[in-house]
Formats: sequence, C-alpha cells, structure tokens
Amino acid sequence: DPTVNPLDSLSVAIPKSMRAIVMTNRGLRSPKLWKKIHKLGWHPYMRRRVNTTFRLAGGMRMPARRPVSGPGRSFIGSGSAFSAKSKRLKGTIIVIWAEGQDEPWIILTDLPPKEAGASWHELRFWIETGFKALKSVGWQWQKTRRTDPARVERHWPVLSVATPLTLATGSRVEDAQALKRSPSALRSPPKAAPERNRIMSVFRLGMATLSRLLAKGGMWRRVAACGCCPNRGRRPRTA
Repeated sequence: DPTVNPLDSLSVAIPKSMRAIVMTNRGLRSPKLWKKIHKLGWHPYMRRRVNTTFRLAGGMRMPARRPVSGPGRSFIGSGSAFSAKSKRLKGTIIVIWAEGQDEPWIILTDLPPKEAGASWHELRFWIETGFKALKSVGWQWQKTRRTDPARVERHWPVLSVATPLTLATGSRVEDAQALKRSPSALRSPPKAAPERNRIMSVFRLGMATLSRLLAKGGMWRRVAACGCCPNRGRRPRTA
C-alpha cells in the first residue's frame, strides 16, 4: 500500500525492548525523517554533508568539520545542528576523518556522546555490496524504471531468491577452482579456506555459471523436476 509509511510497516517486526538505530547516508537528511524515527522510539544516526554547521553547547555556531584538523582525527560533542530555526535539530555530532579519505564523515544522532559509537557508520558498508548486486554488477535494477509499487512488490521476491542462489553458486565454483576440482564434484565446502586469486566477484562468477547452465537446459530440468512447472519435462524455447 503506497499510502503506508515503510517505517510503520517495519516497526511491527521490531520488539519494543530492542534499541533500534536507523543509519542513513547523506541523501536522506530530511528533518521529517528525523522526527518520524523519533516518533517510533528509534534513534537516528544520520550522515550529513561536510558543509553542515553545528553549535556546541555553550559555544558559537561553526562548520561541523572544524574540530578535526586532518586525517586520523575524530571528535564527538553535543549541541544543535543547522542555522535555520525551522530545521534546527538538537543532538550529538560525530566527526571522523579516516586515513586516506579526502574529507571527514559528519554524523548526527540523538544519542548522548557516551552512548554513540564513533565507528558505527562502517556497518553501512556491507549494504553497499548488496546495492551493487542489485544494480550495476548484477540485476541492473536501476534500468527497470518501475513506478508501480505492485509490480515492484512482485519483482523483489524473485530477486530475494535469485541473489543467494547466485552467491552460493559463485562460492562453490570459486572453491572448486581453488582446489582444482570440478564444481559438480564438490559436495561440501572445504574445511580450510583455500588461497584465492580473485579476478571476478563471487556474484559475477555465480551469474556467469548459472547463465551457462540455463543455456544448456540443465537448470530448466531442475525446475521441471520440482513439479511446479505446467510444461513439465519440456525445455523452454529460446529466441
């Protein structure tokens, strides 16, 4: 239902006793989102742009990045963000400038400084790999340009099954290659992780392998054998 807020739907599955911390990237910086997260009893942990301004308790407003002079430094303090009164938010500012980065991270949260983890935003990075699998290196979701939520709702369950299947296949092929064996002869994962010289992602490797199996008809025979295919035993026509 497009009229239902996704956060409301998600809140049903989260126990009230659990502390929920909502991490967002710089593109999701709406004060309305901050207030919605608060209303649900959760805690925002939102990355902001480097030009964000912040006023420390008892101090003057300044660029949030000012407390750190360069890479390898961090800062955490409480106060209020943004100069416009209508957008002003009270909370804790976390500034982290990691080695090798061109600019610092600016994190805004409502958690007290002693309770806010300075490195928590790193937990978001595993999501980026998932985005790549869904988009540029995998299913090319961005090219669907779908706007009908009902169609999107039907598509996502397919991807939720196809993604782990592709990753599992890629992992099996990679293990077999490292052991110099055929993937079909590998019945269980190796007890010790073999040395790897990866030139292709596990996802891409799995996708390429499954594509070859589909072209040969092997995967279609598996689908037909499960009994859910009306044309059981027949190989689909290919263009």
